[in-house]
Amino acid sequence: MMYGAALALTAEPPLRKGKEVIVRNVVGRPELDGARGWLMDYDHETGLCEIDLEGTEIIRRVPEFCVDEAVATPPETLVNQSMQVDTNWLVQLRDIEGKVEAGKQERVKRFASEEKKAEMEKSAKISEALQATAEQRYDLEDTMAQALRCGDSAKLRSAIADTEELLKDHWISQASAVHLSSLKRVLETAKSRLEQFDQREESRQRVQQYEERIRTGQAADWKMTSPELWQYVKDCNHERVKAGLKAKLPVFLRSTDGQRFTIVHEACREACLDEPGSAKARDRLEVVKLLVDARANVNAIDKRERTSVDLAIETGGDNAAHHPAVRDLRKLGLLTARQAAAAALGDAIDDSNEDGEAEPMSPAPAETTVPAPEDSAETPESEVPHVPEST
Repeated sequence: MMYGAALALTAEPPLRKGKEVIVRNVVGRPELDGARGWLMDYDHETGLCEIDLEGTEIIRRVPEFCVDEAVATPPETLVNQSMQVDTNWLVQLRDIEGKVEAGKQERVKRFASEEKKAEMEKSAKISEALQATAEQRYDLEDTMAQALRCGDSAKLRSAIADTEELLKDHWISQASAVHLSSLKRVLETAKSRLEQFDQREESRQRVQQYEERIRTGQAADWKMTSPELWQYVKDCNHERVKAGLKAKLPVFLRSTDGQRFTIVHEACREACLDEPGSAKARDRLEVVKLLVDARANVNAIDKRERTSVDLAIETGGDNAAHHPAVRDLRKLGLLTARQAAAAALGDAIDDSNEDGEAEPMSPAPAETTVPAPEDSAETPESEVPHVPEST
């Protein structure tokens, strides 16, 4: 009995500071029913308590009969509660993620709807453009095909330009290849043929330009032959003569008719027959200048020992020595046989015959003595000197 009484005296009071308690049936505060808190103070005399409701509120003067000590929760219960809390958060997280994903899907659907709408509008525009240009595309394709068959380059070039301009249209350029494959195929063929035509025309123009340069003497005529050059010299065609000389045709050849004429003889043969100041006279003088520049032997003699000047005077007939062409030829260094002989011997050249009569040339001189300058007008034919021929 004594031992039991001692236990009763030392028993722990029902409410102790720091204990976890549960508030029940507080007068005027029904919302606190079942709230948990911590006992902050307890007055044994008055039986009033002060409770901290888990840090949210501190209530005072709570009667003792409204406070129950909270039963300690087993560890297994705490673990289950913790797991339950974590599971709730996961559920909430999944709900939030689901809402976010649903929002994304909604935006994708909205944007997809807008894109589909824009695509439909684009398709409608393209179809409208194709319908509006259907006849034009057919005409262009037919025009190019006809131009290809007929070889009409101007018509083909115009059709190609119109087709390319049509295909640059904003909506036509975005059309499917199915609608434009035929037109594009004909266009590529036409462009290829036109390019080939342009290349041939360019080549033809270059050939024509080169031939024109040859015709005008600006380029060498490598196809010209020596007989042709002699004919051009005879015709006083100084442009063709220039082309032949640029081709390095020889100027030292002799005629094959037995007269042993040089090309200079051929150039001067009819000099005294030309009308003074005429176009032919000027062309002939230009030909002689070209031959002089080409280093032709301008004072070579023929079979009858005549220089080109002698031949011109003889061909010109009476008073040919007074012809202005003789004076022009002498300015270029062309001399009579007598003057050439005097120059070869280092004597002064006698120009007295320039205003006198033409001197007849003997076919076979007997001696080669050189007459005195003052007796040149009466020198017999047999005394005309022999000038060595140039080979």
